[in-house]
Amino acid sequence: MAPTSTTRIIKHEVEAAEFAEKIFTRKVEVKSPSGEFVAEIKGAIREVEISPESEVEWFVVPV
Repeated sequence: MAPTSTTRIIKHEVEAAEFAEKIFTRKVEVKSPSGEFVAEIKGAIREVEISPESEVEWFVVPV
């Protein structure tokens, strides 16, 4: 969605320490605003912060 005079573009932050302790992170995928694959992150994740219009997919398994 393109920004208009009535929309604001803001970054998003998710802090999920308790959630992260109860799941196994398979991977986190980062995509650019155009939908292009940018990065794949593996390992323990406790916090995710993304820039405006970007996308993150967090693949988890409950434990």
